Amino acid sequence: MIPVILAWTLSCAEYHGAVQRLYQDPYFQQPEYREERRSIHELFKTKTWPECLETEA
Repeated sequence: MIPVILAWTLSCAEYHGAVQRLYQDPYFQQPEYREERRSIHELFKTKTWPECLETEA
């Protein structure tokens, strides 16, 4: 059996769209979920290309 490695990446447009939706989501806008939102954002950063992060302020 051939092992399957699951890997995924986000294009710049996908990354920025996912981050925008994350911060607009009413659930994650609640103060008690701020840390979870930050963790998900950090995960997204690891799944996109470095040049996609250069446009963040």
